[in-house]
Amino acid sequence: MKRFIYIITLVSLVFSFYSCSSKKSDDPISTIEALSEKVSSSGDDWDEGKWEQATDELSDALDNLPEPLEVNEKITLESALSAISIVANMHERKAAKMIELINTYNNDKVEVVEEVALNESYDLGGAVDKYPITMHLDIEGTQVKGTYFYNKRGPNAKLNLSGTFEDGEMDLNETDEKGTPTGHFKGAFEDGEYKGQFYDNKGKSMNFLVTESGVSVDEVLAAFEGELPDDFESVPDDGEDIDFDDMDDDSPSDSNIDKFLDDYEKFMNDYIECMKKMANEDPTALLNYGKMLARYEKLAKEGDRIKGKMTTKQLQKLNNISLKISKALESLPNN
Repeated sequence: MKRFIYIITLVSLVFSFYSCSSKKSDDPISTIEALSEKVSSSGDDWDEGKWEQATDELSDALDNLPEPLEVNEKITLESALSAISIVANMHERKAAKMIELINTYNNDKVEVVEEVALNESYDLGGAVDKYPITMHLDIEGTQVKGTYFYNKRGPNAKLNLSGTFEDGEMDLNETDEKGTPTGHFKGAFEDGEYKGQFYDNKGKSMNFLVTESGVSVDEVLAAFEGELPDDFESVPDDGEDIDFDDMDDDSPSDSNIDKFLDDYEKFMNDYIECMKKMANEDPTALLNYGKMLARYEKLAKEGDRIKGKMTTKQLQKLNNISLKISKALESLPNN
């Protein structure tokens, strides 16, 4: 039985590397990140007064944000606000002021971007891997804003870009219309040519090249001279419709990861029930030992396979499960 307890307890540790750790500093970014963890772990139980208190804390932190934000700070901030927004929208009445604050902050960011007098603008064309894209960039000093879209999806499916341009290197974060991080461009920018690596939200990297004059997929292939991934396929610009599933290789799909999270949560709930029976010296706790061990081994293998493939929302769900299980374990009698 001790072996069983030891092995099953490892399940939480196997996935602990996914969870976000709290920062212990007083800067606004860390305050907002810590608040997102409190909201994720306890927000479901808060009354209206507690939500208002959290709203005041977030408001103070947002008022004291540094300007401009570093790229890593922006990613952290948007991830934390997204996590808070998810829980707040589940409690729309009690968390109305929190929702309004986050929406106001997002709207203010758009207005500031629109009012900026830009130094340089570029309209670029090229491809990410085998997928033709059209990109627009506005550069003011070291700050960059823009949009791009995959040509087969059209301009109505634009994705937003924001980041920095320093010493010839441009780093751009990609977000969807809801502000959720969905990818990252990193490369060299010079004389209207942007060339480098694109990283999707599942961790896969692909070469990209865009220029003011525009380049075809075949020209992108030639530009990297063998540096492209092994699975790169050269296709004409008027080729088949974009199939984004084709970019995932054999990586697990979102639905498979969601199923894994559901299985993990159910397993841990069953484990807690088993521990309760053991605490009450119930002999039936030993009956499911073999089945529990087999489930653990299967989950551990699946966990290794999807490591680094989760979206921000899926990571948040895993973090919430871990917090819930941790609380349940703490409440068990310590025999």
